Amino acid sequence: MAFNLSKTSLERIQENVQQRRDEALRHEVSELHPADIAERGLSEGQVVNLHSHTREDGLTRTAQGFKIVPYDIPRGCAAAYFPETNVLVSKDSFAVGSRTPLSKFIPITVTATTGD
Repeated sequence: MAFNLSKTSLERIQENVQQRRDEALRHEVSELHPADIAERGLSEGQVVNLHSHTREDGLTRTAQGFKIVPYDIPRGCAAAYFPETNVLVSKDSFAVGSRTPLSKFIPITVTATTGD
């Protein structure tokens, strides 16, 4: 079966995609376990900063403006998306064999932004 999408239909689809992208870009999301959110005195939808702590160079890196979203992930873990969190990864942090960045396990702390 073939679908005939008029230019108007395609424009509406593109506008919808752009609106969702614009909304996502206002605040990136960080998914945390609901109990971890409560334990840290944070709340759903609150805007936070993510700080990485890399042993390779000892630097702390910060990704700013992430909105908390409760999600059923293991306690003590956080999930976020790339490339928005690339800033948290040290250029010296890579897998020995493949030399790909170690972006699956980054020790972080989550702090509330000021002025929330």
